[in-house]
Amino acid sequence: MLLRFKKRIGQTFNFLMRKQTLIILFFFAPFLVYYDVLILGHTISFNEASTDFSQHFGRLLPVLDPAAGSQQDHPWLSYIGIALRQGSIPLVNLENGLGALLVESMQSGVFYPLNLLLILMDLSSPQFFDLFEVFHVLILSINTFLLFRLYISWKLAIALSTAFSLSWLSFLEINMVHYRAFVWTPLIAWAAVKILRVAYSKRTILVGVFAITCCLTAGNPQEAFFDVIAVLVFVLAELLRAVIESHRIPWRSLFVFSFSLASGLLISSPSIYPYLVSKKAGLLNSLATPARSGASLSPEWLTGGIIPYINGAYANYFRPTVISNEELAVFAIHPVFIFLVIIGIILCFTRKISLSNKSIFLVFLISGILGISTISSFSLLPSLLTKIPFVNTIRMTKYVNYIYLLISTSGAIALSILINLPLKTRHCITRYALIGFVSIVFLIVFFHLSDPRWNFDWGSFSSLLQIWIGWAISIIILVWILLSNSTELNWKLFLFGMILTAFLMRPYGFSNAFPNHAPFPVAGVDLSQERILSNADSANTNLLRGYERVEVFDPILNRSFADLMNKNFSVLSGVLHLQLPKEVILNSNQIALLKLMGVTSIYGYKVTDANAVTPVDKEFLKINDPLPKVFLLKSNQTIEASCQVQNYSSALAATRSLLVSQPQIVHKSINQVQFELAQAGSGTLVSLQAFSPGWSLNGVPASKFCGAFNTWQGTFNANQLYTLRYVPPGLRTAYGFAIAGVILLLIALAFTRPNSGTAALP
Repeated sequence: MLLRFKKRIGQTFNFLMRKQTLIILFFFAPFLVYYDVLILGHTISFNEASTDFSQHFGRLLPVLDPAAGSQQDHPWLSYIGIALRQGSIPLVNLENGLGALLVESMQSGVFYPLNLLLILMDLSSPQFFDLFEVFHVLILSINTFLLFRLYISWKLAIALSTAFSLSWLSFLEINMVHYRAFVWTPLIAWAAVKILRVAYSKRTILVGVFAITCCLTAGNPQEAFFDVIAVLVFVLAELLRAVIESHRIPWRSLFVFSFSLASGLLISSPSIYPYLVSKKAGLLNSLATPARSGASLSPEWLTGGIIPYINGAYANYFRPTVISNEELAVFAIHPVFIFLVIIGIILCFTRKISLSNKSIFLVFLISGILGISTISSFSLLPSLLTKIPFVNTIRMTKYVNYIYLLISTSGAIALSILINLPLKTRHCITRYALIGFVSIVFLIVFFHLSDPRWNFDWGSFSSLLQIWIGWAISIIILVWILLSNSTELNWKLFLFGMILTAFLMRPYGFSNAFPNHAPFPVAGVDLSQERILSNADSANTNLLRGYERVEVFDPILNRSFADLMNKNFSVLSGVLHLQLPKEVILNSNQIALLKLMGVTSIYGYKVTDANAVTPVDKEFLKINDPLPKVFLLKSNQTIEASCQVQNYSSALAATRSLLVSQPQIVHKSINQVQFELAQAGSGTLVSLQAFSPGWSLNGVPASKFCGAFNTWQGTFNANQLYTLRYVPPGLRTAYGFAIAGVILLLIALAFTRPNSGTAALP
C-alpha cells in the first residue's frame, strides 16, 4: 500500500513537472492564486462596504486604496459596460453630480480597448470586477515574460515573469487603475527593445502602439507618464549597448521607435486632451496642490518590505510627511529579484562580465534607485518636483510600479550573465550573494527592532510568518537550482516554486462579498426616476444600485457644480468627496436650492422645514414640488439676481412665476437628455444638468443659468422631441489628433525593412 502511494505521488509530481503542464500552469496561475475571488465568493471590490471599511475589515485592508476601487473603478466599469451594451461610449455620467465628468476626469478609462470585454460579463455581480482585474494579472504575466525573454532564455523568463506578476505588486494594487495602466508597460518596453535591436517587424510596431494606447487609456495617465519614462530607460540601455558593441547609433530604428511612440500618444489623446481643454477653460475643479508631490517615504517605510505587515499598523511613524490614510505606496520587490540584484552587483566587481552587460545592468539598477530616491525623505529633489507642471499635482509615492520593473529587469540580466559562467564561478557568486542577502535582511530587521519607538503587534505575527515562509521558500528554491551541478538551471522547479510561493505571499486574503447593505429599494418608490441627496452609500456607488444621486467622488469635478455645492453646503466631506456628512440638518434655503436642482428626494438627512418634505419611511423623504429637469421660462434675469446672492427661496419663487412650460416627457440616456414640452413658447430653456459648453441643443452650446445649469434661448414647440447632447470640449479635436497618430503609425510601418524581423538577438 505504501509503495503504491509513493508511486502515485511520484506519477503526480512527474505530471506536474512536465513542460506542457507547466506552461498551462503559467497561464492559469493568476486564476489559481486568486481562487478565492473567482470561486469562493470573495471579492476584490469593497463597494458593498464602502460606507465604513473599518466596520467590516478593521484598519488594514487586502488592497491599497479600497476607496478608489470601490467608489470609482468598480462603479465606473459597470456604467461603461452598460453603455457599451447599448452601443455607446459614455462621455458623461448622468447618474451622479447633475452630470459628472467621465472623459474629462481621465480616470474612468472610457476609451480603454479592453472595456469591450465588459459586454460579455455579468455586471450585476462584483465577480465581473474580480475577473476583469485578475485577467490583467495574466496580461502582466505574459507581457513581462515577453520582455524578460529578450534578456534570458524563455524557460527562465517564464519563471521570473511569474514571480514578478504574482508578487505583492499585484496583490496590493490589483483594484486600482494604476495597475491596469502599468500591465502594458513591459509590452511597450518589449517593442522598444526589439525595434532598437533591429529585430522587429510591422507586427512589433502594431503591438507596441496598441500597448501604448492601452496604457494611456486605462484610466491613469499619471501612471502612464512614469511608465513611458521607464520605457525610455530601456531605449537608453539599448542605445548604450549598440554604441559599445557596434560603435554606432541605430538611427533608423530610433526614428521608427519615436514615430511609434508619438503615434500611440496621439491615438490615445481622446483620453487626455479634453481634460487639458476643459482645465484651461476653467471648467474643472481639479485637485492640484504641490504638497502632494512633496510627499515622501522614510527609510523605515522603504525598508519595510522585509516586514510589510508592520507598515500598515504603524503608518504614522513610517510615513512621516503625510497623513497615514492618504499614503498608498508599498515598496516590496519580490525577494528573488532582490537576490538576483545582489548577484549582479557582485558580478560588476569581477572580470566575468562584459562591458555591455555591465552597462545595461547598471542602467536599469541605477534608474530604479533614482526612482526610489525621488520618493524618499532623503531626496534632494522635493522642491524641484513641486515646480514641474503635471508632476506637481500628483502624489509621487503612489507611482512605484515602474521602479519594480526596472530593478526586476536588472535582476533578470544578472541571472542571464550568471548562468553563462562556469559552474565553479556560479556556485561561488551564489554563496556570496546568499551571505549578502541574509546580511541585508538581518541589518534591516535589526534597524527596525533597535528603534525604541517600535512596538510589534503580535496579533499580526501569523500573517507576518506566512510572508517570511514564502520569502524563505522562494530564495531556497533559487539558491538550490543555482548551486546544482547542471549547466542548465531547473526551470521547471523554479516556475513551480514561484507559483507555490505566490499563495504564501498574501498575508491577508480577500473578504466575502457583502449583500447590498444600503436600505434601498424603498417600498413604493421607483428610484430610477429619482434624483436623490443621500448618505446611504459613498458617492458613485449608486451606479450599481440604479438610481441618480447628487453627490460624486472624484478628484476632477465639474467646477460649476463643485462651486455650487461648496458655497451652499460648507461641511462637505473632503475636496474629492462632494458628499454631506450624516449629521447635517438641511435648512429652508438649502431645501429651496435642492428643489432648484431638481432633487426629488432625500435619504438620511433631517430638515428644519417639515412642510417641505413628505416622509416615505423612517429616513427617506420626498421633496414637495421640485422643479422638473427641463423647463421653459419667459426670462431669467430676476432668477439670476437671486442666485448671485444665494437667496434660493426667492430664485425658486421667481422661477415658478416665470414658468412657461414644463416637460411632457424627459428621457435620460447615454450622453443625452430627450424631452418634449407640454406647451409651446419662446424664452429661456433650462436643463438642470451641471453646466458645461459641452452640452448642446441643435448644435448650439449651452450658456450658464443660475451659476451652475445649462440654458438656451429660442422658440420651442409642444410635443416635439428635443435632444440635449453632451460632447466634451476638445474631444472632436482629439479625434483629429488620433487620425494624425494613425498617419504616423503608417509612416513607421513604411520605414520597416522587410528583413527587420529576422535579425538575430544579442
